[in-house]
Amino acid sequence: MTEGGSDRSDKYVEELKKLLDDAQKDFEKGIKEIDRLGKIVFEDVRKGIKETKMDVRETTGKVREDLEKELPGIKAEVKEFQRKMERHLRDLEEELKRVLK
Repeated sequence: MTEGGSDRSDKYVEELKKLLDDAQKDFEKGIKEIDRLGKIVFEDVRKGIKETKMDVRETTGKVREDLEKELPGIKAEVKEFQRKMERHLRDLEEELKRVLK
């Protein structure tokens, strides 16, 4: 392989690494959002049972209310995450096509 070809393939590898790194960061952000929601649910249940001596049925009602408040934002974030992942996949496919030409 010529020196220019080697430089080009190194460039492609670096671009692929960057795309994969971006996808990983977006994935980790999605996981953190899921964790955040889990903490909200946990705290509602813990507070509802411990502090107010609420019946479990009342506590689940509070959890449901909080989830309904959070759900539109979560759905929007999931859609955005899905779009980003699809874009990352398209970018990877395009990059692979260029490399394999």
